[in-house]
Amino acid sequence: MRRFKFHLEAVAKHRSIIEALRLHEFVMAQGRVQESRTRIEAIRADLGAAPVSASPAAMLDDRRQWDAYLERRFLDLDLELGFRSELELRMNTAREALLAANRASESIQQIRTRAIEKHRLDEISEEQADLDDIVRTRAA
Repeated sequence: MRRFKFHLEAVAKHRSIIEALRLHEFVMAQGRVQESRTRIEAIRADLGAAPVSASPAAMLDDRRQWDAYLERRFLDLDLELGFRSELELRMNTAREALLAANRASESIQQIRTRAIEKHRLDEISEEQADLDDIVRTRAA
């Protein structure tokens, strides 16, 4: 009885490592996109708030400061939206790389499964041949 040895074991291990790295890259990209979405939500919440003032004179100064603040926050929002779009593109690229790595690993696993089945059938054939030889020698 021979022991099974997969001739592409090194390739299978390499593809498995690549798949794990691609998964890590995808998860990291997803996290960055989520962080960006959280920052966008915080900026939008800030933009929805209203200033509070006590007197009309203070209100004018507060209003100018508030307008400047809003302008900065709208700029922040525009920048963050652009940044999120870039992050989403990177995440989609990472997803595609992960799917490709997954397909490559699966193809090696299918080859391994076929090789194991062939090995098993070869073993059965060898056993049958051995039994046939035993029967022939006893019959003779």
